[in-house]
Parts: sequence; structure tokens; C-alpha cells
Amino acid sequence: MRFKIPPLIPSRFRTLAAGLIIGLISLAIPLLRDFHWESAGLASLIITFYAAVLASGGKENTLSTWRKCTGLIIGWAIPLILFALFTNCMSFDGVAFWLAGPFPSILLGWSIGRLVLHFKVRKRKTVICAVILSIAILPTLYEFLHFPQLYFFNHVWSYWPGPIYDEIVSFDSRLLLFRGITLFWVTTLWAIPHMFDQKIYRWIAILSLLSIIASYLHATEWGLVAPEERLQAELGALHETDHFKIFYTAGTVEPEELEQWEQKHEQFLKDITETLEIDLSLYHTEKIHSYIYDNQTQKKWLTGAGQTSYVPVWISQDQMHIARINLNRVLKHELVHIVAKQFGNWFGASSSIGMIEGLAVALDPDRYESTLDQLVAAQEPWPDSFEIRRVFTPVGFYTSAGPISYLLSGSFVQFLLENYPVEKFKEAYRTGNLDIAYSPTTLEEVTAEWHRHLETVELAKEDRARSAFLFKTPSIFEKPCPRVERVREIRDQLTMGDGFSQITMINEESYNYNYNYPCVPLRTLRE
Repeated sequence: MRFKIPPLIPSRFRTLAAGLIIGLISLAIPLLRDFHWESAGLASLIITFYAAVLASGGKENTLSTWRKCTGLIIGWAIPLILFALFTNCMSFDGVAFWLAGPFPSILLGWSIGRLVLHFKVRKRKTVICAVILSIAILPTLYEFLHFPQLYFFNHVWSYWPGPIYDEIVSFDSRLLLFRGITLFWVTTLWAIPHMFDQKIYRWIAILSLLSIIASYLHATEWGLVAPEERLQAELGALHETDHFKIFYTAGTVEPEELEQWEQKHEQFLKDITETLEIDLSLYHTEKIHSYIYDNQTQKKWLTGAGQTSYVPVWISQDQMHIARINLNRVLKHELVHIVAKQFGNWFGASSSIGMIEGLAVALDPDRYESTLDQLVAAQEPWPDSFEIRRVFTPVGFYTSAGPISYLLSGSFVQFLLENYPVEKFKEAYRTGNLDIAYSPTTLEEVTAEWHRHLETVELAKEDRARSAFLFKTPSIFEKPCPRVERVREIRDQLTMGDGFSQITMINEESYNYNYNYPCVPLRTLRE
């Protein structure tokens, strides 16, 4: 007589247990451990594949598929929710992202798997992976390459809000509209297997498909995509100079301020092109588009980038996007990115983030009350060649705090430009390789020369104080729940002594921190 050993975990709880394991693993990964949009997006991506595979197997009915998928999501969410409650990092936005993300993706995956099963497709899992990956990648890739926006909606992974440096990520109401389109797709795919047999299903499929078409026709109007035409229409005003088209919010800028904008745009462009030995006349016929948003809230809504000023170098039309409050501080920095496209790679930039940002900081060092070299020299021991090589890689640049990476790369690039021919740096920028560009001089030798230069830098007490403050700034990966913590910091600053909160909305003018301008005034240190 044989005795069957009962399974350690009953079958109906296995997906819940698998979700718990994923959630526990996520607790060790910065950002993904937070109950917010990052974890919700990853959960949406994975659950779409899982639901499609279950439905295509033919062994699970709809109720069983739904139960297993929701079990996986709930199990995944439990550790994140407990961590958020324990660390006081729970937020409405996180809950909203988790509701609007994984659950519509379950339905999408189920409808795809069900359709594959109905038509008895061979190699079902391969076909499912190809279809879902196409939905997850191709629409976003098209939008990325053709539109200047930095936010993206997707039927599989739900939502990407913009630059990672924008720590405040509130729930975007447009995601509800987009998820409505997802449900139209689900309805269409659900009706297709029966539309040739029953008239009602034909009508359902036709109506759903017409709703999808109408939704995409209104995508620009609803803000689901943001071509330049939409941005220009929203801002409403244009001021043209010799080398620029400046778009700004109509009725908000006095003529005197507009004249100052023109002078700074033209002067900075002239300075940068002279330093980098680029022909200024290139921008006479193909003028640079400069988008100046009235505030960071408007900029966040229209482009997906609130705090972060940026240049979409991958788009053929030269353009930059800056909030008005940041204009004086970041204009020259952003113009460097535009000019550097002339010697960048096929993408219009460099494969080295350190060179991209280091060049912009090196040519715009006046934003600091201390020089770049003073801020770096105050922090001994200085980076060796291994650390410098790491800073000029994408992973190394982003794992350090923003100010640290910007300062180190900026000081080093400034040294290169002052002591070597600019053509060598252009080659390094294009290839992303310092070793080849500066051969036969090795990076170790260049770093040693840089160290000898830093030894000659004179330091005051204020320089050391500013440097210490900047170098102690944690990166976004080191902060506990940065999305919620940033909102909390703003609330603390806007709350009066009697406990009455002034907040009715997050207003960026009250708390301005821009990674493209990691400046700390001396008065801040004294306070």
C-alpha cells in the first residue's frame, strides 16, 4: 500500500506563496520594495505573461485563471504593504497605481491567451511572448523616438511617469483613461472567437474596435501622447531670435524679461559653440526650440518631467524643456547638451552618462558658489582611475547621489578640456571610451594629473562645508520610500507653526530641487 505525501503548500495557495516570495525578494531592491509605481509596473508586466500562459493552456477556466493571478498579485503586494506601513511610507498614489496597473493587465493577458487557445496556435508560449513583448515595447519605442515627452502609458506595464530624478510621482488621472482603452482591447479580443458564429459578438467587437480607434484619435487631445504641436498649442506664445524659437505661456512674460531670455539664449550658445569649436551658423536655419513652461506643475503634466530640465537629444529637432523658475540656472547646461549633438553618437549623445552630464557641468560651472575643483578637492581621498571609470558608466553614475556624480564628472571633464585638445574629448564623447580617445596617455596617468591639479586648489571653510553637504546627499536608491518622503518634506516646509497646513496641492515654487542644478547656497548650510 502506497502513501502519498501531502504537498507542503496546498495547490490553491501556491500562487499566493509564489507572490509572497517575489514580494520578499523585492524588499531587498531599492524602489521595487516601495508600494508605488515601480513595483506596480513590474507586477503588471509579469502578470500579463502569467495570465496569458494560464489561459492558453486550456487547463484553467476563467475563474481559476483569475484566482491564481490575483493570488500572485496579492501575495506580491503583502510584503510591500507591510513594509510601507512599518516605515510610514504608505500612500494613496501607491494604492492607485497597484489597482490601475496589474488588474487590467490580468484581463489583457487572459484575453490574449484565450484567443491563442481558440485558434489552436502552435508554439503558444512563444507566440504569447512575442505578442506581449511587441505590445510592451513597440508603441513606447515609437512615442519615445518621435515625441519629446518622457511619460508613457502602456497596456502591458501600465505607466512610466518620467525621469527617475523626479521624486514626486502622483497618480496620473490620464492612466484611468488609458486603462479604459485597455479594457476596450480586452473586450475586442474576447469577442473575436465568437464573432463569426453569433451576431451579438460581432457588434460587440465592432463597437469596441470603433471605441479604440476613437480613443487613439483623441490621444493627443487627452494628453496620452505629447507631440511638439500639442506643447506649442498649450503654451500659446512664440518669440523668435537669430538662433532660437522660444515657446512660452501666453500672457505671463513681460517684454523686459523676454528680452533677457533672448540675450541669455544667444550669448550662452555663442560661448558654448566657441569652446567646443562648433559652427554657430548651423543653428541659423534650423533654429533651436526652447520650451519655457510657466511652472513645474505645467511642465510635469505636458512632458512628464517636473523638476528635471531636459533635452531629448534623440529627436532630430533640437529642443530643450525648462520650467521658468529654473531657467536662469539650467539654460546653459541644457544648451551644452544640444550643441554636443554635433559630435555625439547615432543617438545624438554619448553612451557615457558621465560624459554627457560632465561636459554640461564643466561648461556651466558658475551655478556653484564654489568652483567644481574646490568642491571635489575638499573630499579626500579623491577618486582613483577605477572610480573615475565607474562614474563614466551608466550604472556607476546613477548609483551615486546626483550631486556627487555631477561634480566628479564635471571637474574631471573640465580638466580634460583645459589640458588636452577638444577633439580628444569629442572622440571620447562619441565612442564613450576615455582610454581610446586619450591614447597613448592612459586613464591612470590622466587621473594622476588631475590629482596633482586638485592639490593646487585653495580651499576655504565655506568650500569644505558646501562640499560636505553635497557629498552626503543620498542617491534616490539609498533613500527610504523617496516618492512619499519628498511629499512629506514639502508638507513639513509648508506647515505653519500652529499646525495648520497650507497645502492644497504640491507647488513646486515652494520646494525647488533640480538635479540639473545641484547647488547648495551657503545660507542653507548656516541654517
